[in-house]
Amino acid sequence: MRAFAVVMAVAALSSACCVAQEVQTVAAKYPYLCSGALRDAVLANLGDGVIAQCEGITVTPKDLDAQIEKLADSMRVQARKYTVYALERYLTSRLILAEAKDWAKKSAHTAASDDQLLKDYLAANTPKFEVSDKEAEEFYKEHASIFAGAPYEQVKGAVAYFVRDRKISEAQSEFTGLAGKRHRILVSDSWIRSEHERWSKNPVEQARLSGRPTYVNFGVIGCCDKMNPVTQALSSEYGGGLNVVFVHAGTEEVLSHLYGVNTIPVQFLFDKDGRLLLRHEGNLTKEQVLAKFAESGVNLSKGNNSND
Repeated sequence: MRAFAVVMAVAALSSACCVAQEVQTVAAKYPYLCSGALRDAVLANLGDGVIAQCEGITVTPKDLDAQIEKLADSMRVQARKYTVYALERYLTSRLILAEAKDWAKKSAHTAASDDQLLKDYLAANTPKFEVSDKEAEEFYKEHASIFAGAPYEQVKGAVAYFVRDRKISEAQSEFTGLAGKRHRILVSDSWIRSEHERWSKNPVEQARLSGRPTYVNFGVIGCCDKMNPVTQALSSEYGGGLNVVFVHAGTEEVLSHLYGVNTIPVQFLFDKDGRLLLRHEGNLTKEQVLAKFAESGVNLSKGNNSND
């Protein structure tokens, strides 16, 4: 009986392991590979020539090539470099359009085109945002360069509109990015593994996995000037023990998208083991960056390139 119980326990454990493998998601295995609907896709062994499947949608390499060819020249080059972006973009657009058509049918909504239907559907699923004077003024203080340095009173209406528009954009990005939770997406385990190997050669991952603490700033020259001196100071003063990476979000749009950067500037702080310590939108001072590292046990002031 005891031997039988042991056999049954082992069988149960083996079965549980198989179940866990069956439901492993992209985000669970590759946490930084993408930031949208593919995060919740389930890794699976799909047939030859099949990259992904979802509710009647089958994606092949030929499908992805066709989608990449539709992109602007600069984006096409980036999408070929990080093909997982093209897959996430394609699947998300297909799923959201299907949702929109279902919504239109149920609500008797009509639209002149699919593009208009998508806009209407997203608007129906977006909160009605209000922007207070205090919120607008605080945003202006952080991003005055966006408004060419004009006095706040002169541009406060434009500031409030900008903040509200950004909130809407972020809410809609979040909604579309959660499509993977609303639909069961299967993605080829071997394809994702291959894509991850290629993607992991990007400068952010190279720094994150280097064994040293890492500071990354996603920004654009001219728009995020407050962060430039901070990045430069960190590089010159702590470069011996700290990786300092600047990603130009204007020229690296695909990489920025994959890291979930929808606004700039955005900073990522990682410890020496590659664990995320902070993701921050807006400006940070050098002192705030150092304080966050110190709070997490990374003492850069002593030239220490490892966690205490």
